[in-house]
Amino acid sequence: MFIFSRTRMSQLLEKNGPPGSIYGCSKTGWINEELFLTWLQHFAEFTHTSVENKMLLILDNHSTHCSAEAYAFCRENGVVTVSLPPHTSHRLQPLDVVFYSPLKSAYKRECDLFMKSKNLVKITPYDVAELFNKAYSLVAIIAKATSGFKNTGIHPLNPGIFTDEDFLVEDILQKNKDSTPVCVEDTVIANNKNNLQRPVRSPAKTVGINQSNPIQVPIQIVSPIPGCSTSTDVPTRGARPKQHSEILTSTPMKERLEEKKRKKEEKEKKYKEKRERKGQQCAMKTKIKKEKVEKKGTKFAAIKKHSQLQHKNIKRTLFESDTDSSMDEDDICID
Repeated sequence: MFIFSRTRMSQLLEKNGPPGSIYGCSKTGWINEELFLTWLQHFAEFTHTSVENKMLLILDNHSTHCSAEAYAFCRENGVVTVSLPPHTSHRLQPLDVVFYSPLKSAYKRECDLFMKSKNLVKITPYDVAELFNKAYSLVAIIAKATSGFKNTGIHPLNPGIFTDEDFLVEDILQKNKDSTPVCVEDTVIANNKNNLQRPVRSPAKTVGINQSNPIQVPIQIVSPIPGCSTSTDVPTRGARPKQHSEILTSTPMKERLEEKKRKKEEKEKKYKEKRERKGQQCAMKTKIKKEKVEKKGTKFAAIKKHSQLQHKNIKRTLFESDTDSSMDEDDICID
């Protein structure tokens, strides 16, 4: 599935893409619950899954994989979804283990060849599907698919695929035991070249300090071991609950997903009402501003009309006075 960061989909984005692929778009360019449901429908169509012929789908704990719509679709079509433990996809997800690394290398190589053949022309979103198709055709083989499930211990099932060394770092970080104090005394350093050993000089004696007893220093002071921060160390607001591996299509998940859907609808409803109130306020402000402009324009038109009338009256008065004066002069000439 190809996801593009845009509002509307274009057929040009599907040019020379892998056969049987589907395309979608989102505002951020990341998958959302609607696109994941579209992918689930595509998955069910190609695997021919049903209630009688169930399929196991292994996913990570991304929030878009847990929705009421996806839950209902999987239950109706016999898709059993299981989530991976958090922070383990690099060891338990088959695509991450054997497929993504060679795919990225092949795609980068195809992009380099494309730019060299096109005189360093910029790669556009309309070229992505074709370039990915060339890289995908070289990497997607049956051997990689089977080795991915085998190396992660999923199929054939191998619970002993991981050793104690894989959990060593986690065990060290979780331990909160007191460290054994270190005795600071004369130490011996081995010389790698001539295998000679020589003692390191002790620090000079200080007056007032008893040198008969060695100094006891806890190892945490010398070299503190990083630990895991707990929720009590740094209080977080609105933090998500701790995640773990679980069956996403199990019955207890239904109530949680319905509650999640209800909260989402309430949030969208509040946001919509807020936008409507804001729109009404903007419309009211625009209406008041328009009325003020119209009132001001009407007042200005009245003042202008009044001034025009006054100007006309003044001109008429002047014209009449000029006419009267000319008539008096004529009378004088006649007499």
